[in-house]
Order: sequence, then C-alpha cells, then structure tokens
Amino acid sequence: MKNRIIIGLLILITAAALYYCFIHFHGRISRNTINVTGTIRMAELRVRTKVSGTIKEINVKEGVKVKAGDVVARIDASEIERSLKSALAAERTAMSKSEKAAQEFGRIYGLYEKDMVSKKQYDIAKVFADSSYNVYLKAKAVVESLNVQLNNAVIKAPVGGTVLAKDVEQGDQVSAGSVIVSIGDMRKLEMKAYVNEEEYSNIRPGDRACISVVPYPGERFYGFVRHISPAKGKNAENILEIDISLPDTGIQLRPGMSANAEIRPK
Repeated sequence: MKNRIIIGLLILITAAALYYCFIHFHGRISRNTINVTGTIRMAELRVRTKVSGTIKEINVKEGVKVKAGDVVARIDASEIERSLKSALAAERTAMSKSEKAAQEFGRIYGLYEKDMVSKKQYDIAKVFADSSYNVYLKAKAVVESLNVQLNNAVIKAPVGGTVLAKDVEQGDQVSAGSVIVSIGDMRKLEMKAYVNEEEYSNIRPGDRACISVVPYPGERFYGFVRHISPAKGKNAENILEIDISLPDTGIQLRPGMSANAEIRPK
C-alpha cells in the first residue's frame, strides 16, 4: 500500500513537471498566449539623425534601393560650419600661445638649472606653459566635436536595402534622435502585425513568439518581439505596430507571406 502511494506521488510529480515544461517552453496554452496575424517583411532599420537642424535635402523615395554608405539626407550645417571656422581660428591662436609659452619655459628651465633665475620665476613659467597647453587642448576638443557634428549632418544608409518609409521632407526641423528614413534589410526578416492597444497592452519587447506561415503549414519558427510602437497613418488610433524577429531557419521565407504568431507575454 505504501509503495502504491509513493508510485502515485511520483507519477503526479512527473506529470506536473512535464506540464510546466510544456507551458514554459512551448507557450501553446491558449489562455496564456496572444494570437496575432501579420505579414513577413524585411527587417526595418530606422536611420536616425545625431544632430538637430533643418533638413536641407532628402535624396531617397519610398521603394528605392540603396547601398550601404549612400547619402540619404543632409541637414543644413551652415551654423556648424560658421562655428567651426571660429573654432579653428581659436585653436590656431591657442596653439601659437602654447608653443611660445613652452619655449619660454624651456628657456627659464635652462637658466634655473644654472641657478640664474629664482624658483618663483621657474614656477610662474611652468604654470603659464601648463595653462596655455590646457587652453589649446580645450580649443582642439571643440574643433573635433564640431567636425563630428559636421560629419553627422550627412546621413548615410548603414546597410543596403529598400527604403520602406521616408519620415521627413526638405525644410523639416528635426532634433537629434529623429527618424529620417526606414530601410528594409533583406538579410534579416521579421513579422509585422497590428493589434489593438487596449487588448494587447501587456505585450513587451522580448516576449517569445511561435510563428507559422501559410506556405509551410507544418513548420514552426520561434522568434521574439523586437519592437512595439504606435501605428502611423489614418485610423491608427489605439493601434500598436509589433515587429517580431525571425531566425535564420534555412527555409526560404519571403516578404509578403502571410503569417500567424502566438505570443507568450512574460
């Protein structure tokens, strides 16, 4: 009798463990999953500006192909260029003063070694040489910073692909971090779905998703929610746009394929 009780407990424990593993790793219990439908598309890379200013030119349209390094937009850099011109002049002046102070300190140092000048004269010359050099370093840092800003005013495609969206027009004011264009990267695919914000507000980036596509009904692909944002366009109020990453499975998935996903919130 005692052995039967022990065997029964072991069976219950094993069944509970199997149930937990099934729930935890597969996420197929409907009450804990969120089912969404969408479309396979190229992974979307949002190209952002690192500087604020006015869009001087936008060189791409939606649907065109770009190569890595192509200039997609330029921000008006006239103010940066003026600041750089002044900063270069200040750098040259500071460098000249620093060189003269260093030469003077070298002269005083030689005299000090021969006991021909006082310790006070030596200290004054050293402090002046050090401070002049520090002023030069600060002026040089300003020039380097402005050069970086000038380079960042030219916005280039980081990867090759297709322009999926153009978020700005010529003359628009943008701040650092604003999205300029979105590029579809054919090397990476994702599933894009649209859901109601109120119904699916508990979905978070990192949530696991089990994906199936119509052309391969017997296959399952496991990805995760990569990005969530409010949908754009008319009638998009309270609608969320969800990007679900897809692994490289070796199966020829193509943009435009219909897909279903079961998302398991954490």
